[in-house]
Amino acid sequence: MFKFDFTPEDLSNDERVPLDTLENEVQTKSEAAANRYVTGGDEPVYAVADSFCELSLDALLSALPPMISYSAITVPLRGSTAPLVLPRRDLFDARFQLMAVDPDEEPENKESEDGETKFLNAPSDLVPGAYEGGFKTWECSIDLMAYLHGMRQDISRVKNVLELGCGTALPTSYIFQELLSDNSEGPKSHPTVLRLQDYNSTVLELVTLPNLLLAWFFSDSSKAFREAQFPNLAPPTLSSGREAGELPITPSLLDAFRRSLDCRGVALKFYSGAWLNFDVSLSANCDLVLTSETIYRTSSVPALIRVLRSTTRKCLILLAAKVVYFGVGGGVREFVEAVQKAGGCTTLVWEMNDGVGRQVLRLSF
Repeated sequence: MFKFDFTPEDLSNDERVPLDTLENEVQTKSEAAANRYVTGGDEPVYAVADSFCELSLDALLSALPPMISYSAITVPLRGSTAPLVLPRRDLFDARFQLMAVDPDEEPENKESEDGETKFLNAPSDLVPGAYEGGFKTWECSIDLMAYLHGMRQDISRVKNVLELGCGTALPTSYIFQELLSDNSEGPKSHPTVLRLQDYNSTVLELVTLPNLLLAWFFSDSSKAFREAQFPNLAPPTLSSGREAGELPITPSLLDAFRRSLDCRGVALKFYSGAWLNFDVSLSANCDLVLTSETIYRTSSVPALIRVLRSTTRKCLILLAAKVVYFGVGGGVREFVEAVQKAGGCTTLVWEMNDGVGRQVLRLSF
């Protein structure tokens, strides 16, 4: 397994909270949080948590609309005048697809359909128990992408990546694009697996996969196909004047996407549901775990730590977060205390002090 150049400090076994104790804390806090969200009267009643399940790549590809609109997001880099530029699906386009229902077709599960669209009219970015903000691109995911750019020479060697609470999945999209820029010939003996988890399956369908598809389309891996089939669609750059556009989703494009994955030895895996139900065997062999803007609610932290703690000491865990989440209750200090209680340690590797402070932490257990 690939190992990064730095090694976490060893922790003695007696410093670690017993696993059954941590599991009990996860269950207790999750149930307490769920009880706060179940109300009567005219208020919506939310489920405790989605069951954990895997969504196949083929199923997600088949759910794509005939066209997706995109724009470029720019990521400032410290010490560089040239920012990163990465395409992402437009939020309005994803929401339009979510709301578009054929009037001649009744959804199989009307209640489920209503639950998916409930957040659209919500005054908040979060609808507890129903929607966890996955459609929005949050600041700290951009911070994490910038930090990953600084270690891009190591990225080509990762073999098993997991992004928790991925949402728009910009950090993984950046890694994906870097992997597709690897010009080494021939099939890979050990494929790279990129795993993406979000609370909402709809988020995976409408923004996570489309952003990965866009990252591929504007990468070197698709250059020959792109120039032959879509000569007018150039990669978005600050100087090209092509920061926005529309990408037709054709059968030939999807076939080319699948061929590139096979040729480059990259497998994409998608999972939806709460961390409480996450299959920790999936994270046990990861060499890189990413998560950003996921510690805003203290009640969900034990479940997150449960997953992070299932990794090995060779795994690099990076978490990006705001120092304080006003009005929600979470923050870096509370999270660090919870990690230490679980027998882990944290190291500050990046920070921004302007406005609401933001940090990137390296974790080890």
